Amino acid sequence: MARSVSTTSKLDKLCARYGIPVVETPVGFKYLAKELMSGAVLAAEE
Repeated sequence: MARSVSTTSKLDKLCARYGIPVVETPVGFKYLAKELMSGAVLAAEE
């Protein structure tokens, strides 16, 4: 899961519960898109 710094930290707790790693990016879809295009993450939230 990738999320921008402006997204709630509750997402971190939810992902931790299910063992899903979280990548934090600066604000802006271009940063999330970079993570998605790399194949390292399957979902992104801003």
